Amino acid sequence: RRREPKTTEAERERQKERLKKLSRDVFRPKGPAHIVMDDESYFTLDGAAMPGNSGFYSSDRKETPTDVKHKQESKFPEKVMVWAVISYRGLGEIYVSKKGECMNRHIYIKECLPRVKKFEKKFYEAREKKDIWFWPDLATAHYAKDTVAEMTALDLQYITKELNPPNAPQIRPIENYWSALKQKVYEGNWSAKNRQQLIRRIKYSAKKIEPSTYQNLFVNLKSKMRRAVKNGLESLI
Repeated sequence: RRREPKTTEAERERQKERLKKLSRDVFRPKGPAHIVMDDESYFTLDGAAMPGNSGFYSSDRKETPTDVKHKQESKFPEKVMVWAVISYRGLGEIYVSKKGECMNRHIYIKECLPRVKKFEKKFYEAREKKDIWFWPDLATAHYAKDTVAEMTALDLQYITKELNPPNAPQIRPIENYWSALKQKVYEGNWSAKNRQQLIRRIKYSAKKIEPSTYQNLFVNLKSKMRRAVKNGLESLI
């Protein structure tokens, strides 16, 4: 089975309406649309939730060491929040949270939005600016009043809340980026002994992702948008 978000009928109606507007206003039939996308995700020390880390191979279960057969889990495992900004041209400067920190509008304005602006300057020429669209998700911090004011002050052309479809990870390539990054971080059943070791591993793994990965994530995004408008987001799964 493939996983898909649980959506209400009201959300489906909003998805349909906003996808049509988004396709018309941003993903125009003619002309480029350079999509810059950001998101945050959480990493644990052992990556126990990763499918590749959930089992083991043994010819004799009785002879398998206890520490292999049984994986102890903390009720409240330590997590590291990582924020990233990407487009088909590459990865921007990531932000790693301080201990116990979760995303809020203050962090987003101070730490994340300036990195989005730096990303645009690094990967795009001035003549392309009118075709660059910054696409955050619908998290409260991303559309708070002072966040919107800061995006305007930074001269970011962003997808407004009214155009942004709710509960729609299927159409957001950055969701697949997190899967690719976590596979690299935890490959070989790797686990961290402490927070700093995990952070170093995340930054190292992020640099190892090939440039072609970003291109592949965004390829056919325009045609996927048209398909979602016609057949619904479920058609992308």
